[in-house]
Amino acid sequence: MTDFKAYHAALENREPRAFFLEALSYVECEKARPRAIDLGFGDGAETRHLLSLDWQVTAIDKEASSVRNLLLGLEPELRQHLNVQVSSFEKANLTLADFIYAGLSLPYIRKASFKGVWQKIDNALTQGAYFAGHFFGTRNETNTDSMTSHSEKDLQVLFRNFELILFRELEEDAESALGIMRYWHYFEILAKKKASS
Repeated sequence: MTDFKAYHAALENREPRAFFLEALSYVECEKARPRAIDLGFGDGAETRHLLSLDWQVTAIDKEASSVRNLLLGLEPELRQHLNVQVSSFEKANLTLADFIYAGLSLPYIRKASFKGVWQKIDNALTQGAYFAGHFFGTRNETNTDSMTSHSEKDLQVLFRNFELILFRELEEDAESALGIMRYWHYFEILAKKKASS
């Protein structure tokens, strides 16, 4: 079980992830205040960045302790454009969005629940909207029965109704947020929702 107090302490003052910033640079939306969903916002770095760029953000995380870290130091004028849900992804309410970001969060959904959660994500993405996120590969060290991993073929099927903009498979030995060395096998994906056929 994750020690969330230690996790938040380790990530204090973290900058948004490089992949998130790269993905966001591809996102095109002409709306004055586009809508985003941050699935598993954790310490809130990506949510805060989106708010600073005038996005309307729904931030979802099942850990109530994450909310305090997200709101800490967040200006009142930005808070009015933030909707926070303390919920599992299975029970979360996903409204229509122009961009959904799931940074290292979807692999922690149980296999039996993944299909239903992905359907909710797909339904929330409007035509031309973007999804960016991580998926664990089958050789990832921390795969367990309570998690979901994917092969490259699995992901090609999952994103059959999307235009793939970035699709990277990575394998490396690296430390976790808590400083534990692990073998990582994962995918970074940015995709754009196609028009319904």
